[in-house]
Amino acid sequence: MTTDITASHVLVVDDQPINVQMLARKLQFAGIRVSTAFDGPEALAKVKEDAPDLILLDVMMPGMDGIEVCTRLKSDERTVNIPVIFITAKDAKESKLQGLELGAVDYITKPIDLDETLARVKTQLDMARMHKKMLEFQEYEAYRLRQASVMRLTQGLAHNVNNHLGVAVGYLDLLKSQLQDAALSLTTAEKLYVALDNIGVLVKQLRVLEDYSKPQLALISIPEVIKEVIAKVKAKFPNHNLNFVDDSIHLSIETDQEKLALALEAGVTNACESYDEAGQVNILVLKTKDRVHIIVEDTGRGLGINAEQAFDPLVTTKGIVGAGFGLPLARHALGAIGGSVRLEANNPVGTAYTISLPVKA
Repeated sequence: MTTDITASHVLVVDDQPINVQMLARKLQFAGIRVSTAFDGPEALAKVKEDAPDLILLDVMMPGMDGIEVCTRLKSDERTVNIPVIFITAKDAKESKLQGLELGAVDYITKPIDLDETLARVKTQLDMARMHKKMLEFQEYEAYRLRQASVMRLTQGLAHNVNNHLGVAVGYLDLLKSQLQDAALSLTTAEKLYVALDNIGVLVKQLRVLEDYSKPQLALISIPEVIKEVIAKVKAKFPNHNLNFVDDSIHLSIETDQEKLALALEAGVTNACESYDEAGQVNILVLKTKDRVHIIVEDTGRGLGINAEQAFDPLVTTKGIVGAGFGLPLARHALGAIGGSVRLEANNPVGTAYTISLPVKA
């Protein structure tokens, strides 16, 4: 079913004023707003000034011809989706094929049949409007899914904060009853400090949710990030051997260092927690054509649950208050920078945690 085209804007580009005048009048009579240009540079300037919904573009123009104009339009992300209908000579088969290969949606031949041209313009405007609505729907669905993800993460954070607050209150009650025993009071106070520190960590993680759509991109060294994360996690798990395989590599990519470090720390911490006592955790880096993969491997107790459940902020099998939130937050953080993460069983035992990041050409 066709839609109303009276709100549409068409740019007519031709070095022949008579052709421009005829086409403009025909389209205007149908209720379409029309802009005109008489050469390539003027056409590009008009598009930049007021992007049209469709362009009628003559191929044979002096200086910058229609082929070059179309090439420039399709190489710019701001104008790549504007449909172009070429105006060609009747026997210009090569130009027609070249135009279609460049991304033109249709062509009309000279001498111009005004009724046929109007019909083709209406068809392409209808298709462009449908395409725009589909893109809007896809964006809405992506936004809706992101909001649902953020809501669940927020619920997980609130759940963890409440758990730690409960622990803190419990230690405070104990402390009140132990005031006469200095040694016991000191032990309880230290545990209270840990509980409060965990709450501080969770509050800091709220920033990741807040900054989801605002990644701070910079050129960073992957090995340096890995070494910093190893040093940080090693301080919490001094008995574990954290081994960066081939730490002599030199690899830098444009990404958000804070979000990558957060995701990597979650994976390394998860690997360390898979051991009851001391254990071995290996970190290696692989590069493919357009992605970098950071793999964290352990030989601990294994998944114990479905891999996807490990990324659910309200699911944990660790039996530790507040545990189990690092992985879902890691996935959320990586999503902001075009990355991904997966957790799978390692061979023969343990797990493999893989971060994948895009590499710009």
